[in-house]
Amino acid sequence: MALETQEVPTEHERIRAIKAVLPYLATKADVERLRADMVKWQVGLAIAVVGAVFAIVRFAG
Repeated sequence: MALETQEVPTEHERIRAIKAVLPYLATKADVERLRADMVKWQVGLAIAVVGAVFAIVRFAG
């Protein structure tokens, strides 16, 4: 079994690859903003579900 030769990236190629990815990574502020939005949606959804349950119980019972 012969070993295949693989091209080993140079340090400059690695740095270039990292710099290409950096703009797409989330920052700490991005994560905090997402967390705040998620909490708002969860609270709103919980209120809507509780309201729907009370309405069903009131009109069906």
